[in-house]
Amino acid sequence: MPSRSTAAPTYSDSAYEKTLLIGEPDVEAEPKSEPGADVNTPGEHLWNFSRLKPNMHCLDWVFLVIWTPFGVFLCLLRCIFWPVGMLLYPLMNCLGLGRCVMRVMAPLWGVHARISGLEELDNSFAPIMVSNHISDFDACALWTANPPAEQRLVVNLHWKKVIDVARCLGWPIDPIYTEKEAQQEGTTAKDVIRTEVKTGQEEAEVSGVPPKRLLIFPEGKTSSGMMVMVFNWYIFGLEAPVVPVALRLWNPWPLQIQCNGCSVIRNLLTLFFLPMVVYHIDILPEMTCGCQSKGAFAEDVRHCIASHLNLPCSKFSAKDKTEFAKEILARRSR
Repeated sequence: MPSRSTAAPTYSDSAYEKTLLIGEPDVEAEPKSEPGADVNTPGEHLWNFSRLKPNMHCLDWVFLVIWTPFGVFLCLLRCIFWPVGMLLYPLMNCLGLGRCVMRVMAPLWGVHARISGLEELDNSFAPIMVSNHISDFDACALWTANPPAEQRLVVNLHWKKVIDVARCLGWPIDPIYTEKEAQQEGTTAKDVIRTEVKTGQEEAEVSGVPPKRLLIFPEGKTSSGMMVMVFNWYIFGLEAPVVPVALRLWNPWPLQIQCNGCSVIRNLLTLFFLPMVVYHIDILPEMTCGCQSKGAFAEDVRHCIASHLNLPCSKFSAKDKTEFAKEILARRSR
């Protein structure tokens, strides 16, 4: 079975605040400080809490005024044809065309994917994909490389309504929800993830076919894309190789598709309203933990993704974003 390790340098263990992906704080060591105080100072520039982009210019307002009637019509069309496209995927998947049809459907919904390194995924037997997290639609964009039938998404409950609709339409999608209330009595998301990884590795060893992969965003929450937040270490302690993915979003329009504090549906309607956005998906070589601790391995993967994107690693975790969100809501309610 092929296995690779990267030449990325080993970093010291970090202090990992457990994110909404399960568990108690795990403190191993202080994280390495990164140059540039901007990404280590809390602010809305790190996490999007407004639909309008900051520092709107005159041309941005002109675009909104001119585009709005076209955007509303485009949004309505996409809302109508979205279920139709979703109905096609189960059939195309049965014909072995799942990845192809996702690449065709995604642009119709306004998502254009630019994929590099696809051979790294196809040639890897790693049961886990990990990516930085920049929007609610990262997983949808990644489906153009690793379609739903070939992955198991680790996701929060706020996606449940959308996923339930997809399943009703026949999508072979079986998510793992991170919240405790979504699990069967006596089990946790940790148990489900551990079992899934172990089963995937065993099946791949027997069949010689890459396993159905877990897709995890170890930051736990989205950022604005100008940094990579602290990774939750749990998945990196399962002694399994991972395939890192570096995501970058190109959105030149004055509206942000990711507005925290809004529902997934409202963010989706904003995506449908805009002409298009482009996700640059760079699939990196498989990484293995070797003799490292789970914290050191998580930090290695984080630095690998951040280095590829030419972004700094921030000291903030999902917990810090949650605290900042409370401050924002309190400030706006005054």
